[in-house]
Amino acid sequence: MHKRNGRILATLAVAFSVAACGGGGGGGGGNQSVPPPAPTPTPSTATVTITPKGPIVHNDYTGVSFTTMAEGTVAATNLAPGESIYLRLRDTNNTLAMPATQPVTPNQPFKFALGPKGELMPSDYSGQIEFTACRDAQCTSMYGPPVSVAYSLDIWTLGEWETIQRDATHAGFVPTTIDTTRLNLIWDWRPPAPTGAVLDTFITRPATDGDGVAVLAGYNRPSGPQEAALYSIHEHSGKTRWSYAIPSGTYAQAPATGVGQVFLQTLNSPTLLTSFDPHTGAVKYSIGSGAGTGTQTLAPTSYANLSFYNAGPNGSELHSIDNVSGTLRWSRPRTTNLQAGTPTVRTGEVIYQSGNKIEIVDILTGAPRGTINDPSSDGASSAFARSIVALGSRGNAIAVSYNSATGAHPLSSFNLDGRRWEWSTSASYRSFAVSDGMVYAYREGAPVPTLDAIDEATGTVSWSWSPQAIDAQVRTTGNIMLTQNLVFISTEGNGGDSYVWAIDRATRLPAWRYPGGGYVIMSGGRTIFVLTGPGNGRPPELLRAFRVQ
Repeated sequence: MHKRNGRILATLAVAFSVAACGGGGGGGGGNQSVPPPAPTPTPSTATVTITPKGPIVHNDYTGVSFTTMAEGTVAATNLAPGESIYLRLRDTNNTLAMPATQPVTPNQPFKFALGPKGELMPSDYSGQIEFTACRDAQCTSMYGPPVSVAYSLDIWTLGEWETIQRDATHAGFVPTTIDTTRLNLIWDWRPPAPTGAVLDTFITRPATDGDGVAVLAGYNRPSGPQEAALYSIHEHSGKTRWSYAIPSGTYAQAPATGVGQVFLQTLNSPTLLTSFDPHTGAVKYSIGSGAGTGTQTLAPTSYANLSFYNAGPNGSELHSIDNVSGTLRWSRPRTTNLQAGTPTVRTGEVIYQSGNKIEIVDILTGAPRGTINDPSSDGASSAFARSIVALGSRGNAIAVSYNSATGAHPLSSFNLDGRRWEWSTSASYRSFAVSDGMVYAYREGAPVPTLDAIDEATGTVSWSWSPQAIDAQVRTTGNIMLTQNLVFISTEGNGGDSYVWAIDRATRLPAWRYPGGGYVIMSGGRTIFVLTGPGNGRPPELLRAFRVQ
């Protein structure tokens, strides 16, 4: 789409004049009445000139209730006493909601707020805004023809929830707003009912692929190997599109997605990574590894046409592959502790946590580009089963540190450009998400479930939220998902009863609550998925889908 700047100057000038000329009359009889001559009206002219600013250009994400402005000036001359000017706006393509016809003050600027008429899907939108100067609020009489100014809207896709905490930033942030008053359950999904006795049913962390959601689901038997399959579920109907049975004796990880890919990692198998077509389930390629069940790796991270993941013996290597072909681009040893994780990616760099260090390598070659020491971590091997670095909003990265001597696991911030540690929190945290200068995290060791909002620049707590005692919730669970206006979190009670909450970021109060908390994600099409289950340490077994309707 081509955008151009400039100013459209449109002028309308209408002059009305009425003149009456007297005429003679023929003579009649002497008794014929002669009407008096009609009064000659006073000539009247009114000139109205509309000068709108333009073109109107706005870029935003789908689902955002954005506001753009229609501005300009109205000049008038020779208005008769009592005459008014009303301005009517019309969108020729019916994309933007128009304000009511309103009076404007002559020779003064005007400004009207325009927003989307409905939810705009990702695309380019263009049209004309017509301005008409009217003599009355109903616009039954006009000063002249309308004046137009061009507008163009570039509505971006939100992107998919591809891996742990959404994408290559792992920040857990979706750039959209959600109206919780219109948020409704549209379907529930469970894996097919098993035959015979099972200990429990499980569904792993989901990932979205454009019009579907991928999960690994199955059963744990009282004896024998785990039974599982990779499922692709249609986003809007909740119907299974396809499934792929995991070979017996193979341990599979939660899936990930990339552009045109569904990725599945399998351990204790000749194949480490398999790529599937998201629509048909056809295998695109497989990559061997011979990794055992203890290999320290998690779902891949995709960035542009590349994917990154831990591979090699015990996950001791970092690999980069071409997304489309599966061709290995580069590999390099991982140093220090082999924490299970998935890399973080920003322009030009791949970032991962390694014990008490943040390692940074080149995105194209894997060559080392920097190391940041973490003074809050002692690099103990028992640090974490899973380690994720999230990109902040100020050129920094956020990660959970660990000190085996104190048992503390604070959040720490690292300046990526300056290659230095910035701060660590005084409290311990686990799950967190980042956006707009704030880190939202579950505080560990709190007497009640506690969400802390932490200033990203200083590491200090700005505000906190906990459920009321009447809710009988005793711990936080699942992940944290952010939108522009909400923080989605989950809590659980001792009886296994749980809730998913949406906390308003402005009011710091709950805007929405629904039974069944757990792992929360959002697709690029703004479907919210909640993975939930019986709680009390048992695996999730139900996938729910919600949409704004």
